[in-house]
Amino acid sequence: MSFPEKELTYVKRRDCSTQVEILRKMASGQAPPISTDPRLLFEIARVNKLLMHPGWPDLQGDAAEQVNAELNFGRMRGMVSNNRGLKLAAEITKALDAGQIPHLHLKGPLQQIRLYGTPLFKPSGDVDILVAPKDRIAAGKILEEAGFKPTEAELGSWWVHFLGERHFEAPDQPIFVDLHHSVQQPGLPRPRNLVGFLHRAVRQSVANSTLPVPSPPDMCLIAAITLCKAFLSHEPAGSVALDMIKAFESLELDERDQLEQLARQTGLSETLDCAMALATASIGQDGLPPRSHELLAGRSAETVRDMVFQPWKKGLSFPRRREILASLCGRDLWRLVRESNRAFLSNAFLNVIARTRKPVGEVGETKR
Repeated sequence: MSFPEKELTYVKRRDCSTQVEILRKMASGQAPPISTDPRLLFEIARVNKLLMHPGWPDLQGDAAEQVNAELNFGRMRGMVSNNRGLKLAAEITKALDAGQIPHLHLKGPLQQIRLYGTPLFKPSGDVDILVAPKDRIAAGKILEEAGFKPTEAELGSWWVHFLGERHFEAPDQPIFVDLHHSVQQPGLPRPRNLVGFLHRAVRQSVANSTLPVPSPPDMCLIAAITLCKAFLSHEPAGSVALDMIKAFESLELDERDQLEQLARQTGLSETLDCAMALATASIGQDGLPPRSHELLAGRSAETVRDMVFQPWKKGLSFPRRREILASLCGRDLWRLVRESNRAFLSNAFLNVIARTRKPVGEVGETKR
């Protein structure tokens, strides 16, 4: 799904290049300049989920007073939401373990602990769970028995069959659970051997629980998938690019070799290379040389940075969707045909729903 348009109201018609440079330096551990429009910095950081970054500059002056107040409020909300998410994640694992459903937790506060040493690095309103396709119905029943309510009935079939997930609302809490049986959207190549992610899962200790999470190399692959999703959909993704950098940096040398092997085995080598090129160009980090990728050929680092942080900026020459899919499928023609058909059917199905259920402009106004 595309990024909600209403979230971009303030920044959509503005050039945030100065503010993007501040965020880039902040994310890469450099001391950022603070001579900037406080409101514009706040808004570009918000849509890129970097408001909770500890390197946030100390904004001064009357214009910054309200922004600082909103910043503190936003951070408190993020802390509450993430702590709720951690508690809920433990409850879900307990229920799925009792039902003998292999699963793992994607992204969210658990990933933040591993990458940044804190579950409070960026706000997370969802709990993302991955199960094998054969277990999706059983896992959904377990969640319903635990009091979780399925949501988005009008788009349910499309979510399940094309995006590979179902959404549940937590009982008495403003948190959603995304039950995934896929990790890729139409228009991008799906990984081969999805259940391999489950087989390689490791247990992460949090409070009095141990929860299944992706192995370190798989965490890097999932970050790459997430960043390429954002690139395809033209969504702001500064924090995702930073996740990509941190996930790769966290790997031991043997794990980096394993990552390359897993990328080949799962058909994600091109996805990984593209994500690394996006991340190193937009964030940059000592010890990680910039990578190139054919999808970004002829584009400067500044242009790629804008594609990641402010993809609405006029004049950006994004590759076409079919070019992205073809490139990330590599030389596998049959895979390209399958994924192209999947993307076509997804759009056709969504258009049918738009005509029969809601005005076209309202389809896709979901919890996200």
